[in-house]
Amino acid sequence: MAMILRVFILLTLYPLKALTDAIKKSEIGQLGKDWKIRIVMTNTVDATTCANTIYDAFKLASNPHRIYLNIHDEVHRQKINRCIQFFCRMYRTECHSLLRSKRISATFRYLSGALGHTARRHVAEARLSTSPEKNNFVLSVDSNIVFSKHWDVVLLKNWLLTGNDMAILSVAPKAVELREVLHSKSLLHCSAHIETSYSLAVVEYNSPILRRNANPSKFPVLQSQYSEKFLFAPLSAILNVPSDPYIGHASAGYEFARASRFWTSGFDFYAPTEDILFARYNAHNLKVSRSSRSLTESSYRRIRQLHGIWSGPFLESSRYWLGKKRSVRLWYQFARIDPNASYDESTKNQFVCCDEDLKYVHYEE
Repeated sequence: MAMILRVFILLTLYPLKALTDAIKKSEIGQLGKDWKIRIVMTNTVDATTCANTIYDAFKLASNPHRIYLNIHDEVHRQKINRCIQFFCRMYRTECHSLLRSKRISATFRYLSGALGHTARRHVAEARLSTSPEKNNFVLSVDSNIVFSKHWDVVLLKNWLLTGNDMAILSVAPKAVELREVLHSKSLLHCSAHIETSYSLAVVEYNSPILRRNANPSKFPVLQSQYSEKFLFAPLSAILNVPSDPYIGHASAGYEFARASRFWTSGFDFYAPTEDILFARYNAHNLKVSRSSRSLTESSYRRIRQLHGIWSGPFLESSRYWLGKKRSVRLWYQFARIDPNASYDESTKNQFVCCDEDLKYVHYEE
């Protein structure tokens, strides 16, 4: 933590245009002797987009030799082309180099046997080292993400600027169509609602709001939510709070469930105040077979169990239950969310904390 605070002060002395040189010459350079970013990426069907995303991840990084990537691919059974195969066909030299250096790996599952978003993410995360190496970070994204130049050092710089070694940088990125506009505005997750009047209803986060950057130093902003579309954190965050594969058939509520586990385990969410990644939101316009009613209800019951709204056995509770560093009561107060509230059909802004500065909540070691 002491090193992070020293870096935090030092980083403010460097202009963004000198970012790469600053990292090499400053105490971040000492961190940089062994830091690695491990990308956890998931893909559904679109092998061409996925292959190009992998290429850009390494091509646009300032330190590609410190980037490692695991892709979990879900494909149609009748098609043999998977993301990694497309990548090696389109970028043969880069593919061979990455395979030789063991910096890329892949798993796949047929789409007909897909178990949902969190199960897909769980498989991708499973290949991460089980021992949290020092200065190892995870970037968790989908293959429809769009990287910007020097994304790795910009992410690392933003993470260090939080001054918090339990920080998670996360926001649903702007659409790639907005890449050249809205530079003066950043995104913030700050509202949510009870998804439906259904008896197994859960909390669903709203899309982030655009807000003008009033912070000239561009420090990341503490927020009470995160997005599964983009998450950058120490490796320990994913190892301590892995994706729960048992709620994969829920189409909502899984982000609030994992956010509850992250926060009660001592982690905090921050929104970057600059654009680092973008997204192709229409890239995967696919028809996916609907889950059976029993599997869907099982996922929603499990999410509600986490928040004490349903009773019954909870499989692998030691891995997927709430953390012990902060209480869930404090979490609901911090997030301004009541998961036991009734559905309000008049608004999606049922729970809002957009116009206030959240205060950091200390936790027990």
